[in-house]
Amino acid sequence: CERPVGEVAEFGTFSWHFDVPKRGRFELLVWDDSSPEGTQPLVKEADLTESRWTPELEDQRQWPQRIRWEVRAYDAADLLLHRSELQRASRSP
Repeated sequence: CERPVGEVAEFGTFSWHFDVPKRGRFELLVWDDSSPEGTQPLVKEADLTESRWTPELEDQRQWPQRIRWEVRAYDAADLLLHRSELQRASRSP
């Protein structure tokens, strides 16, 4: 995963370095970093075909100050091919 990572002014565009599988998709999940493991994500973008996603500014401003996120890559048969490492980001005050 490329960004956002660490302290940032705004979360902005999420990006990662995976090639989309042939006829496959990416799934981006974003959680409140203070929520326990297994909690439903704040964001679940399940049908991405590019290695980036930009949330609406108004939406991301409603998110908590600290988030964690990951990306999953699925093939055409919807089998999980790759899961990124969990990343953390926080908005600077």
